[in-house]
Formats: sequence, structure tokens, C-alpha cells
Amino acid sequence: MKKRILVLVSLVLTILIFFTACGKKDAKNPNAKTGKKYIIAVDLIYPPFSFKENNVDKGIDVDLMKAVAKTQGFEVEIQPMDFGGIIPAMESGQIDGAIAGANITEERKKVVDFSDPYYDTGIVAIVHKDNNTIKTGKDLVGKRLAVKSGTAGERYVQENLKGKSEVRIYDDTVSMLKAVENKQADAGFEDLPVVLYTLNQDPDTQLKVGTGKLTNVGNGFMVKKGTHKELLEEFNKGLKTLRQNGEYQKIVDRYTKGGKTAEKGGIAEVIDSYRGILTGYGLKFLRGLAVTIYITVVSLFFATLIGLGIGYLNFVPTDKKGFHSKMIKVLQFLGKEYIDLIRGTPLMVQTIFFYFGVVPLLPKLLKFTFHLSSEPGMLSPEVSGIIIIALNAGAFLAEIFRGGIQAIDKGQMEAARSLGLSFNKSMTKVILPQAIKNMIPAILNQFISSLKDTSLLVVIGVADLMKEGQVAYKTNFKTFETMLIVAAIYYIVIKLLSKLFKKVEDKLKV
Repeated sequence: MKKRILVLVSLVLTILIFFTACGKKDAKNPNAKTGKKYIIAVDLIYPPFSFKENNVDKGIDVDLMKAVAKTQGFEVEIQPMDFGGIIPAMESGQIDGAIAGANITEERKKVVDFSDPYYDTGIVAIVHKDNNTIKTGKDLVGKRLAVKSGTAGERYVQENLKGKSEVRIYDDTVSMLKAVENKQADAGFEDLPVVLYTLNQDPDTQLKVGTGKLTNVGNGFMVKKGTHKELLEEFNKGLKTLRQNGEYQKIVDRYTKGGKTAEKGGIAEVIDSYRGILTGYGLKFLRGLAVTIYITVVSLFFATLIGLGIGYLNFVPTDKKGFHSKMIKVLQFLGKEYIDLIRGTPLMVQTIFFYFGVVPLLPKLLKFTFHLSSEPGMLSPEVSGIIIIALNAGAFLAEIFRGGIQAIDKGQMEAARSLGLSFNKSMTKVILPQAIKNMIPAILNQFISSLKDTSLLVVIGVADLMKEGQVAYKTNFKTFETMLIVAAIYYIVIKLLSKLFKKVEDKLKV
């Protein structure tokens, strides 16, 4: 039995090390002259600065960063991230820099170093087209205000309207604007180019610009304070070159001029809307679904090992004296604490803590113990997601296994032991086969729960179905239609899995 466990543990470690080694992309830039490569974060759902279209990274930030890299002769790897996770990732060393439409502010200068401004902008108030009462900053007093977390809009409201108006904070621009469009808020705040791009994309929009510029700021490329001075200098040099040769203006004009026009209305427009989403993002949704299922299957494999191991430990006798019994008691205690910790904290908190807190420490640990690598952020979001879901589901499966084993009549164990079987053989040959058969419905239900839980991995940039849906609606500004399609995909998959699992249960006569 011990040999089997050692073999199983070795297999798990081998697979984890393989995934760890493959966690990074190794995209080569044929234009690179210096041999240097930088990992640069962008907010890929912040048009016109950055977004995805036909699976291609586009936007002012993306094109400008690539153009700077080309002029300065270094490689760049674009790393998509939610805006709120960029500075934590920078502080933990997972990225070298970021270009994400970030306003240059004194508050941010405390933790990052900025380049020269690459875009002059300012925030405006967006209101419903029927609203004619908000035209200046003074008109915002006493109103319901929607702001995007961590942005200049939120800072403006905190500095000028705190305590004077009702403030609601949203995670992204589209959700914020949707609240204004639905009249759940009187005004929202965003950079002028973002607002103009958004309005141009939807000729039937119910929104309009309510005020002039409330602030005047510049956007800057940023690195962790006190680090990557060479990268910062290279960006400034490249930016200057692009301004002089006219390439900079071409990039900006590419995303700030023109717009769409309305052609249809009524039911035809609704049908075209859904058809357009499926045509433009259908393959992405399928790829995202594949990632979702892959993460669920692999993580549940490891979660089953964790759950079975902890559940099994709960029943190992500890009545004898000696080192072995003491170790079993320690492991049982740690197992119970692990279960309480996982069940007592939200999965979102676990995800953020692991990816932004634990992952940056792994290179130092691995360098000391295994001498594998010293590269920061060696675990990709997908591999991190597998570990997070496995640890989370493992705690719940441990309780399922404990309950399943406990449900077997004690006389079964006593009878097996009286026949001369050891505890381990009694468990593996008599108890577990019966217990697992009874636990199958609960285990399959945990699979479905974990599949839905993967949607929370969007916070660390895992390109699953939920993430692809987010990218889609933050690019096409059709939140309801896009998320309805995503919800339908989840529903169909889970419905099919439920029917499959029911057949398995019937076959086993559970």
C-alpha cells in the first residue's frame, strides 16, 4: 500500500512540474536585436486602448507597445489582465511593466514609475440621453454616480463628491455604462476617448456625453517603482521616435476615428445581433469551454486524491503508542484545519491570495529545494487555476469521502479484521468499494459545482468560457445578449453532464 502511495505521489509531482515548466509562453520576435524580452500587462477589455478582435490583440496600447519594441529592438510578450490585478502583479514580479490606459497620478507614483505621457486625456460624465440636468461638475451633487474601481473617475468622485452623492463602484466600464443606460445611476465617469469609442460602436445607444472634461491628465506606461529603469528609458525613446516619424498618429487615428451606423431595427436587428456575436466569438466561446472542461477534469483528478487521502486518514487507528500514531494524529489535525480553512473562506479570496501571494514565492522555494527555476510567475493562470480548484474541491470531497466511509456499517470492518485482514486491506478491499459506490452521486455533483466555480478564475486571467464572454461583451458592448449565450452554453453542457451522470448512477444501481 505504501509503495502505491509513493508511486501516486511521484506521478502527481511529475505532472505538476511538467505543467510548471510549460506555464510560460515563449513567443519570439523576429525583429528583436538586443535579445531582451519583457512581459507587459495590458487590459485587453478597455477599448480603444486594448481589446481582442478575431482573436487578435488590438488597440492603441497594444499597437504602441509593439511599435516601441520594434524601434528599440526588444521582444515583448503581451499578458492580458484585469486592471485591478496589474499593480499587484507588478509588485510581485510577475510582469515587467504595464500599458493599460493608466492615468498618471500622484497616488500611483508612490508605487510605480511612469513614462512620459503617451496620450493626453481626461474624464467626462456620461449620462442617459434623456438626462438634461447634468452639464457641469456642480450638477453631479446629490446624484447617483457609477464609477469604475481604481480609475481616475473614482478618484475624482472621492475628492470632489464624497458624502455629497451616492456612489456605486463597478469592476469594468461596460457594467458601469449599463447601469447608467438602465437608469440605475444618473452618471458614470470614463476617459473621453473610451466614451467616444463606445458611443461610436453603438449608433442606437441611450447614452451621451453630459459634461466637458472634468480633469486633464496623461496616460503613461508604468513599471514597479525603482525597477526596470532601462525599460522605461527605452519606452520613452521609442515613443519619441514614433511621434517624429508619424507612426504614433497613425496608431491613434486607427482607433479614434470613424464609427458604425445603424441599418436595421426591430426583430431583424435582434437576430443580427445574436448572429453577429456567434459569428465573431463562437470559436472563442468553444475554446473557452474547452479550457473550462480541461481545468475541471484535471483539478478534480487531483482533488479526488486529496479528498480520498484526507478521508482515509480520518479512520486510521491511533490507539497505539509510538511515532506512527503521533504522526497520524498530526496529519488528521492538519486535514481538519485544511477543510475548515477552505470551507470557511470564499473561493474568490483563495484565488487572489494564491495567485498574487503564493505564486510569486514559488520560484524562490523551487530554487532552494529543486533548483528548477528562478523566473518570477512561473505558473501560468491556467496551471494556477487547476491548483486552486483542486485544493478547493479537495476539501469538499474529503468530507464526502468521510461521510461515505462512515455510512458503512462498523460490523463490516470488524468482520474483515476478524478474518485476519489488516486495516489497510480491510479498507481497500471491503469498505472503500461499497463507500465509493454510495458516494458517486455526491462526487459527480461536485464535478458540476467545480465546473461552475472555474468562472471565478476570470480574476487571474484564465481564458475560460467566462473570460471569453467578458472579453466579448466588453468589446461589442452587448452585455445581455453575450452573457445570455454564455449562460446557455453552461446550461447545455451541465444538462448533458447531468444526464450522463444519471446513466452512470443507474448502471451502478446507486
